[in-house]
Amino acid sequence: MPKMSIKQLLNILVITSLYLTTTAHAETVEDGRYWLNLSLAGALPAENWRWTLDLRPRWREEGRNFDQFVASGFAIKQVNPRLSLGLGVDHVVNHPASRESFEENRISTQMLYKFDAIGRIKLQSRTRFELRHREDFSDTAYRLRQQLRATLPIPDTHFSLVVWDELMLNLNNADWNVVRGIDQNRVFVGFNYKINPHAAIETGYLNQYLNTRTIDRENHIVNTTFSVQF
Repeated sequence: MPKMSIKQLLNILVITSLYLTTTAHAETVEDGRYWLNLSLAGALPAENWRWTLDLRPRWREEGRNFDQFVASGFAIKQVNPRLSLGLGVDHVVNHPASRESFEENRISTQMLYKFDAIGRIKLQSRTRFELRHREDFSDTAYRLRQQLRATLPIPDTHFSLVVWDELMLNLNNADWNVVRGIDQNRVFVGFNYKINPHAAIETGYLNQYLNTRTIDRENHIVNTTFSVQF
């Protein structure tokens, strides 16, 4: 696979941001939020297979109200040192401000690929295809998620600088307010601290742009992940 230069990576991020800006509606609603993620991983009995479990509580309105809880589990096959393939499920419980709570279930396939490093910068691509079903509705929504992640270890420390962008595209219309096209985009900038060979904490700023039928939404999020490998 051809190597990607830093200039090419920056061009991708800039083009994505410009496209989202030019397609935005006139009105944008902003909010401050807090997201947490407890990420667990371990080996399965089969060779080159492992499992992951993620628990994600999220708060809106500057942390005053509980917004969403996501539980995800994956079985992942390590095909080679660069490529892994996964199959997983997500259970999402939403607590919107002006409506009753509702649940969503997803089946996801995943491809993770590690590129050649550019100097000390490590690049990783994660592609997910989701089948989404919301309770009390008959349609299944199909969504493609593409994340590009860059990590730069800081010499003589346990810290790394982390930058990633994830674009989510709805591939069809569904009867629960899902519209084909851009669903949302997430951009993260922060630091990862390796506590020991089996645990790490990653925290930073996450900008979430949401494209809706009526108004655009932009959330400013403090995003923190605790990772543990068994």
